[in-house]
Order: sequence, then structure tokens, then C-alpha cells
Amino acid sequence: MTKAVAKTGGKDLAKESDFSKFMDDNYDDGVDNEDLIMPRVKIVQAMTQDKMGAKEGSFIHTINGDLGTPIEFFILLTWKSRILFEKGALNIKCRSMDGKISGQGEFAGKLCDQCPKSKWDGNKKPECSIIYNYIIALKKELLDCIKTGSILPPTSLSMMSSATKVAKYINTNIRINKGRKKPIWADLISLSTEEKAFEVGKAFIPVAKIGATVSQDEVKEYLHKLRQTYMDMNLHEKLGEEEVINEEVDQAPNVPDPAPAEGDDLDI
Repeated sequence: MTKAVAKTGGKDLAKESDFSKFMDDNYDDGVDNEDLIMPRVKIVQAMTQDKMGAKEGSFIHTINGDLGTPIEFFILLTWKSRILFEKGALNIKCRSMDGKISGQGEFAGKLCDQCPKSKWDGNKKPECSIIYNYIIALKKELLDCIKTGSILPPTSLSMMSSATKVAKYINTNIRINKGRKKPIWADLISLSTEEKAFEVGKAFIPVAKIGATVSQDEVKEYLHKLRQTYMDMNLHEKLGEEEVINEEVDQAPNVPDPAPAEGDDLDI
């Protein structure tokens, strides 16, 4: 982790312009949360409806298209959510945005960890799926924004089912960095893919590598301010149901969650 992120030659974002004096106190952009869209990074699977011209096993950005593989990014926010579909359908039966309390469906208001739908039954996976969500800054887009002094729009990445162990590997690095007094965005993450065979078919799953540690002050300053901006926006509330449903559809049919193992419960 000693390799440094390359210099960008960008401007000092600590001296960015203050536009607050130009803002109208009654400013209204005329849109609601449902009118917003958060771009997502996802793996193209056989069942992906819109592959955006990318090959299976590649990553796509749902606005900008094919990213290829691998991708490199910094993590700015992370949280868990839960979703329960009706058997044999994509209708949402229950959903929790924070992974702790159900906020939608027939179990609304109940604690997730006390719900039998969230429990393992031997090697039988829970009916309710955990989704690990991340707000990320793709390295190339980040460096471009630093050069121009612009704000990088948020992009989300979600992992569930067969990607759970990869998510927990990333979460573990975040927890280790926290103990070392390093911010959540300290390390560059690289994701590639590999094809894996399951009983019900094949699917591409992510493979994570912890890469370079940020060393340039202008990158640190930018990532710090960007994280604060995203936190103020409550971005987890803007992940639409349709996006989560599409993420589930893109998984190979009935691809199982990995069975829990000892020491495998480190969640962020």
C-alpha cells in the first residue's frame, strides 16, 4: 500500500470559490427526490437488460456506459440495506434502507435482526437479502474533476449474494484503516471480475484488490470535501427501488449467498 496515487497537476481545491453570496434564500430547483437519478456501476451479466454495448463480465456506468475491467475507485460512503422479494416475483415484500429497521412492507417497523426472514437455516440462505452499498469516486473521473475544479457527481456500487464476501473484504480494510486513523477513502480499490459456475448457471463475480494509498494533498483535500458534501445530501435516501430491483435481476438466477463461516460477520 505504499505506492502513491499519481499527481494531477490540478488546482488547490482548498481555495475554491464561494458561491454562497449568489444563492437566493428561496431557491427552488423545481424537482423532488423521485426526479433524481444516481448513476450506478454494475457488472454486465447474461441477464442484464441493457448492456450498453459492453461485454459480459465488464463494468458499466449506467450513465456513461462501458468502463471495461478492472475499475479503480475510492469509497466515500458505505451502508447496508435489506430487501425481501415475494417468492418467484420481483414485487418487494419488505425493505429496510438502513438494514436495521423495516421501513416498507408487511414487516414495517420491525427490527431486521429479530426477523426470521433474515436468519440462516443451516445452509439455506435467508429469504431477505443484505445489500452492501457504496458511494464511490472513480479514479479517472475524480482526477478530471480535480483538474477542472468541478464537483464529481455521486456514483453508487452495490454488492449482494455471490459478491458478499468481496464486500466484506472491502469492509474489513475500511475497519482496519479506521483503527489506524485513516479515512474511509484512504486506499484505492481495484475491482476486476471472474466467471464462476453455479448449479443454476454461470455468473461473473467481482474480485477486489486493495491498491495505492492516497498521498497527494490536493487529492486528499478533494476527497475529504466530497465526502462531506455527499453526507449532507443523505444519498442513501435517493437510491430508487427500481435500481435495487435491477441489481437483483442482473444476478444469475438463484445464485446463492455464501454460507456463513466463523469470523465472517464483520460488517461496517
